[in-house]
Formats: sequence, structure tokens, C-alpha cells
Amino acid sequence: MRLKYKLPLIGMLIFVITFVSVWVATPKTSTNFTITGIFVQNIEVFFVVFILTLFFINFFVRRILDPINKLILGMEKVEDGDYTSQIPIERRDEFGDIAIQFNKTVEAISLRDEELRAVNEELSASLEEISETSTELLEAYDEISKRLQNEKLINTLSEIFYSKKDWNELLEAILIHTKEIIRADRCAVYFQKERQECFNVVKSINFSELDKCIGYKKDEGTIGWIVENKEELLVTDTLNDPRFVFKYSWCADISMLLQIPIFDEETEVIGIISYFGNDLNLNFTPYLKQLSKMVSVTIQNSNLITEVERTHFSIIKGLVKAIEFKDSYTKGHSERVMEYSLMLGKKLNLSNKELKILRYGSILHDIGKLAIPDNILLKSGKLSDEEYELLKSHSEKGVEFIKDLKFLEDIMSIVRNHHERIDGKGYPDGLKGDEIERLTKIVTIADAYDAITSEREYRDALDEKEAIEELIKHKGTQFDSCLLDEFIEMVLGSQQGIAN
Repeated sequence: MRLKYKLPLIGMLIFVITFVSVWVATPKTSTNFTITGIFVQNIEVFFVVFILTLFFINFFVRRILDPINKLILGMEKVEDGDYTSQIPIERRDEFGDIAIQFNKTVEAISLRDEELRAVNEELSASLEEISETSTELLEAYDEISKRLQNEKLINTLSEIFYSKKDWNELLEAILIHTKEIIRADRCAVYFQKERQECFNVVKSINFSELDKCIGYKKDEGTIGWIVENKEELLVTDTLNDPRFVFKYSWCADISMLLQIPIFDEETEVIGIISYFGNDLNLNFTPYLKQLSKMVSVTIQNSNLITEVERTHFSIIKGLVKAIEFKDSYTKGHSERVMEYSLMLGKKLNLSNKELKILRYGSILHDIGKLAIPDNILLKSGKLSDEEYELLKSHSEKGVEFIKDLKFLEDIMSIVRNHHERIDGKGYPDGLKGDEIERLTKIVTIADAYDAITSEREYRDALDEKEAIEELIKHKGTQFDSCLLDEFIEMVLGSQQGIAN
């Protein structure tokens, strides 16, 4: 309750106190002691006291309580946030000093408030800028992260391309590597083989054996769409997309399909990488497109290499034919040695590179016979020691023929050393044991087997049983024991294949 409402109560209290004081001071007799008597006898005194009391109250209010009340009102305004409030200075006393100090304090608070408001506005603007910048930075970070991840994936895949020499291993590595990042349930690579009208599965993950046998015609379903439009295809609702053909038993369980085409050098679609699932990660679609380009380049390079190898092998077969023209009894010998050598090489799980060396080396093992005079090479009777030494030189002559052909540099050992023996009694270098390369040992066995099972002018051919017995006689001396055991096991287990 403010002071102005308390003043009447204070006045009444003073009046009562004054009245009681006068009453106490008035002489009292037993005969006239009444309140009415007191008022009658002292009315003038009471009136004067009352007037003085009112004057005192008015003076007290004006001189003491009004300044305090104004100060309280000013403080309440400041408390409510009104920093423009000022107390009027009406006199120069203690209350005036308080009012002056109050006004200065409020003015200082007002200035500080304005400064704080300005700072707050600047902070708000800065926060908005920071928020916008933060959003831009986050977007940039996401974009950079995606690019870095894509580059990392491409680098990883590049390593795969360089490390995997076998085409099937490369395709399998691609599917394994991309299936997880795409979040696919199943994936497969389809290729259109030459002169065929359909795309067939060549590599897959989570495809059954039956699934692998199911292909698409080049004008059928999503593959037909890709062949026509020559771009990637995303199907987000397989149940309702007319381009999607339900070929597999599990097609109803997936809702999404992403397919990336693989092009040849004429930008014709020759293959398609397909990902099946329900929650495919499409962020890596650009990466998959880059991947398909790398596969396309690899295929083109592979085709060029294959074409070069075909040309090389045609040249090789031409050289072999030249030998056969000189010696009709050796017709087909080099090709049969190649077949036996490759059969044994595959049984031993040799790498593709080793099989390629074995293929070229075995068919060219006698290329040096082109340098042997016909009168020695075709002589039906026994050769003299000098003639035999000249015939033996065919292995060294063979190396002279091919030494300048870089693509044949890996077969030098086979051509030169296919007449070496395990016991060191062979020619031309007298190598023994592990000094002889493994591929050369294989050709040595295949060469001997075909020689003794082929008809010659000076002797009859041995049958299979006799030939095996003859080889066993020289086991560990002329032939490597382990390789000979493998060869014999192969011959006995593949009689029909060898006959063919």
C-alpha cells in the first residue's frame, strides 16, 4: 500500500493521541467527569489541535512522503522496463540529491540498454549469417564427402582393375565391391555375346543356378529400354512399371531396380550391370556410371589384346605349318603337344598367364627345326654323330628365331630347354632338377608322350598302355616324378579326350 493511502490513518492516529493527551491533562471531578463535558469545556483547544494536526500532516506529506513516493513510482517504471523515466527535481536537499542520482542511474541504464539492444541486433544478424554459413558449409561438406568417397571408391576399383587379370575375377570383384555401397539384395552383370540376340548372366551375387540360366532378349523389358535409349535406368516401383519383366521367382520381393549400361567403342550397349533391392542407395549412381566407363575401356582393351593375340597365334600356326610341310611325319605333333600340355596345366590349376605361356611355348617348341637341313631332318636311316648334333641344335636355333618377338619372350625357356633331363643329361645346357622351369618340364613330358604314340617311318606307334610304361621307365631321370604322376593320372582319366 502506497504512503498516500496510509496518511489519513496516520492523521487519525495523531488526532486520537492528542485528544487523549488533552483529556488526561484536564482536571476531573466526580461530579462533571464526562466526555461531553470535556468537549464543551475544551472545544477551542480541540479545534486548534485539530487544525495543527492537519497542517502537520500536509507538511509531512509534501516535505517527506511525496519525494519518497515519486522515487518509488520511478523505480517501479524502471522495474517495468521504462528506462526513460525521470524524477523532477523540485528542491536542493537530500531528496533532491537522491532524485538527481536516480535520474543519472536510470539514464546510464538507458544508454546501456540501447547499447545492449544494438549488440543484440548485431548478434542476431551475425547468428543468422553464421547459421546460413553453417548450412552452406554442411552442404559443401556433404558434397566434398561424397566426391571424396566417390574418388576413393574409384581409386579402390582402379586397384581392382590393375590387380585382377582374369575377366571373371574382375567382374566378381566389381559386384562384391559395389553391392554393399548400393545396398542391393542381388546384383548381376549381363552381356550380349557375339551374334546372339539376348543378354545372359555372366556374373552374379545371390542368383540361383536356375537364375543364371535366364536371359533377356535385347528388345525385352528394361534391357530393351536401355538398348534403345542408351542410358541408365532406375525403376522405383517394379510392380507397376510396365518396363519391368518378372523373370525370377524373387522379383515380387523387390521394389527397385538400377541398371547401368556398358558400351563398346561404337557406343552400342554390350553389357548391363543390374542391382535389385528395396532401398537402393542412389547417391553412388554417378560412381557406377564412371565404373561402367572403366569396364567399357577395359573390354575394348581386352578385345584389342585378344585380336593381337589371335594375330600372333595365326603367325605361330603359320610357322608350325612350315615345319609340317618339311616333315609330314610331324604333322599335328606341335598342336597335340599343346593340347596335352594345356590339359596338364589346367589339372595343376595354373594361372591364365602360365597357361598362355604354356600354349605358345608348347606349339612352338620345335620351331628351330626350320633351320635344320632337309637331308638331316627327313633322313630315314640312322643319323651320324655330326648329323645328330646338328639336329639337337634346333632348340637353340628356335630361340634365335623368336628372340626379337617381344610377345614370345616368356617362352624362351620352353623352346630352348624342352630336351633337358632331370638327371642333367639333356641338352643344350645340361640343366637338372629345379634348374629346369616347371612349364618346360610339362612340355618335355607332353612332347615325349606324343612322339612315342605317333607313327614314324622307322618305328610303329606305341599304344596308351605301352607309352605309359615307357614314360615310367624314365621317371625321376628324364621326367619330373610328380608331374609325370599327374600326367599319367590325366591320361588314364581322360582317354576319350586324348583320343579326340
